[in-house]
Amino acid sequence: MKRLGALEALGRGIANVRGNLELVGVSAGGSLVVLAVVLLTLVPAFGLGGDELASLLGLTSGEASPGDLATLLSRSWAVVTNLWSVVLALGIGMTLGSLVFSWYFGGVLAVLVAGEAQAPPGGGRGGELFRTWSWRFFLGEATRLVWRVLFFYSLWLLFVLFAVLLLGALIVLAVVVGSRAGAGTGFALGCGGALPLTFLLFAVLGAMHLGQVQLVAPASGVGAATRAGVALLGRRLAAVVALFALFFATSLAIGLAEAGAGLALSGALAGQPLAHGVAQGLLLVVQLMVSAFLNLLLVASFVALARSERRLEPEAAA
Repeated sequence: MKRLGALEALGRGIANVRGNLELVGVSAGGSLVVLAVVLLTLVPAFGLGGDELASLLGLTSGEASPGDLATLLSRSWAVVTNLWSVVLALGIGMTLGSLVFSWYFGGVLAVLVAGEAQAPPGGGRGGELFRTWSWRFFLGEATRLVWRVLFFYSLWLLFVLFAVLLLGALIVLAVVVGSRAGAGTGFALGCGGALPLTFLLFAVLGAMHLGQVQLVAPASGVGAATRAGVALLGRRLAAVVALFALFFATSLAIGLAEAGAGLALSGALAGQPLAHGVAQGLLLVVQLMVSAFLNLLLVASFVALARSERRLEPEAAA
């Protein structure tokens, strides 16, 4: 397979998603399930101690005097207990949500990799050549890859978090320097340091997107996929930057269009709460589907880019 440019990889990614459109519904539905799982685990925690928190903040009137030390300590302890329950619930929700994401994304990734492997080389290809979707194949690959995807994303999340923390530390340092040496010096330090750190963040994301393709190979694992991502990034850095730039610009344009549509609906349906609620619900569904489609295009484009560099061994579609 010949080396692909960014636009050729995007073209094959579009064809791959078109040939397996069921993945759009699967991804959108999976995102909703993840969100629901996280929120449902938080509901009981927020329900515990809510009155104590409001009372402590003076939002409600209690029987005891606000100056009653015993009452204040009792309410404070209830709030602390409730905060711990929220933290615990959030941890459980994020863990369960991560498992759900890893399960369905493993299936999505396997279908896209199999589609890319099946289609003949070249830039312009029809979607039918990438068609590998079946429920049997998706469910089997989702189950096979769930733990690989979970551990792989957990590892790369640490790398992303490290880059974000460095960026946050730079902002704090720029503010401190600016308060002592002048705003111009702080601004120069912040801008000068933000560029390489932002590049580092996108490099980490690029290596992650390239490396995850290797996860589908039967004999692969988290270590092999991580090494593959770093190696591929070094060879295709320009194409990775171009793909991210394309998708960032597209996401920005779509976001502005969706915001404009929301404002137009609010203006047109003012005074009609039922119609406005229905319209906003439909707009939310459209936004969810568009977001799922765009995310799939990004993944499929990186699949095409990675497979043009090294032949992987995806499991054949059933």
